[in-house]
Formats: sequence, structure tokens, C-alpha cells
Amino acid sequence: MTVSSTDFPVNFEDFEELINQGKIYIDKTSCLKEILTGAVVTMLLRHRRFGKTLSMSMIEKFVEINYSNPDDRSR
Repeated sequence: MTVSSTDFPVNFEDFEELINQGKIYIDKTSCLKEILTGAVVTMLLRHRRFGKTLSMSMIEKFVEINYSNPDDRSR
């Protein structure tokens, strides 16, 4: 597999769009348990243009999954 610089997500805010376009994404799902079951408030501190919105979009898509019927895309 050849990877070019166009495969890396630049200016993406929507996780689903990023995945559908086959871009490279560093999986952060290992952090979900801590984020979803930890403190009442979670503050994501990162530098500007460091993927905060994209990470929040990933979390949104994760919690929207209908686990009894994963192919169901209705909300």
C-alpha cells in the first residue's frame, strides 16, 4: 500500500466523511471508555488545528450506533 500526503486528513471535521473518503485516521477509540464513563466534564485541550472537532465527531458517530442493528443509519 502506498500512502501519499493527500491520504492524511487536513481540514476534516466530519468523521464519517473522512472514513468514506478512505483517509488515514489514528484510532482514538481506546479513549472512549474513559471519556464516556469518567468525569462529569471532560475538557479536550489541544493546539489549534489538532483534531478536536474531528475527535468529537468520532465520539458522536460511536454513540449513535444502533448495536442491535448496526446497518440502521436512522437516528
